[in-house]
Amino acid sequence: MTSTSTRNIGSPLSIDVRYSSRRADLRLTGELDSATTDILTSAVKRASRAGCDVHCDLTELTFCDAAGLGALLQLRRCLTGSGRRFWVSGARGIPRKVLRLTDTQNLLTNERNT
Repeated sequence: MTSTSTRNIGSPLSIDVRYSSRRADLRLTGELDSATTDILTSAVKRASRAGCDVHCDLTELTFCDAAGLGALLQLRRCLTGSGRRFWVSGARGIPRKVLRLTDTQNLLTNERNT
């Protein structure tokens, strides 16, 4: 298992990535919004190029807006379109509320749905 950490100086989002077998586990900490979606997109694209399914742990994510949700949905669509799985888990607080209110919780959190 290898591990990398992505954090842009001054950015409210950091991502810890752990690779094992054909899976990448991304632990998001901070805020996912229009200013930080490119950080997530880059991390997921690196994992995808490595041939990995992608799991995003949102336990430490404190904020997610429409842009953040849009990025999660777009990344899911890209990965599943190329035969890979993409799912999230651990959403609490505002991120969980966003998933629930937009009726995307089951779509994004069910590993088997991808």
